Amino acid sequence: MPLTKTQQTKIDELIRSNKKELDIIQELVANHGADAREVSAYVKSNKTLQGMLKTITHRTKEIANAGDQATREKAAKEVEALSKKAIKILQQKTTE
Repeated sequence: MPLTKTQQTKIDELIRSNKKELDIIQELVANHGADAREVSAYVKSNKTLQGMLKTITHRTKEIANAGDQATREKAAKEVEALSKKAIKILQQKTTE
């Protein structure tokens, strides 16, 4: 059974408080009636997206501080690629 919006919100809260995946799964299954597989899949996709956004932030800072054109272009291309991936993930989540 798919996760409810309330369950997804709870997972997001636990991720923001730096809980481990196993702890999140146990919490949701025991106290919120969620399916362990659904929770695991949601946590993985959420952490992937968070990781991409953090990398984008770091690369943007590198672009601002880069001294030479080649370094700026390389970092800008990486930011663009990660941004496109993050947008695709968000679009997939919106359609679900």
